[in-house]
Amino acid sequence: MALNSANGNLYVCSLGTATTSAGSISSGNWYRVTGKSSTGPLPANITTGYIFYQKTSAIPTETTLDLTSNDAVQLITQTTAAFVTDVGLSMTKEKFDETVQTDDVKSYQVSGKPEKSGTISGYWIDDDSKQQEVLKKLDTVTEQTTTGGYTKTSPETSVVYLMLSRDETTGNGSVYWEWLPAIVENLQSDKPMEGPESFSFGYTAKGSEQPHTLILDN
Repeated sequence: MALNSANGNLYVCSLGTATTSAGSISSGNWYRVTGKSSTGPLPANITTGYIFYQKTSAIPTETTLDLTSNDAVQLITQTTAAFVTDVGLSMTKEKFDETVQTDDVKSYQVSGKPEKSGTISGYWIDDDSKQQEVLKKLDTVTEQTTTGGYTKTSPETSVVYLMLSRDETTGNGSVYWEWLPAIVENLQSDKPMEGPESFSFGYTAKGSEQPHTLILDN
């Protein structure tokens, strides 16, 4: 299946409280692994920090999974925040010069830790609360409360949990997603007289939060 670039959406995600309760995984939901036993029911090869989707059509069909000792997951709640028109992506690795005098040509050692960064551009389609998830990383925001007072949020240093869909069709083939815990580095947002509000922001993925690409089999 060829990817259709017109299908991309940006989701802002919230993470539920980590739970170890039996039956806490139900079909049709996304989860982030925060604890993993060697014999439990969580997907093989999915380690702490990674996410998975519990299919509704698994064979055999499992509507719930009972966690065992040392297993723990967080429910991921997605909110559609934007329609994405362009995603610039750069992945780089550092190299270190290890050339010695006896070498005929330069010799390098390559870092095993790539850096993932880029720019996401599109149109906001959700209410202001999800736009503020990005805005609050860079700007001081004051909000009036229902009692007439104000809350003040200084620029946040925390990551924003994003998911980017590369294709969401339900036909035969695979569906591509990106799990993107991101540090927002810059933001440009336009407010036209008419039409949707466009944006573009630069990001760097936070490696300790395990950013990765998922390929789901329909």
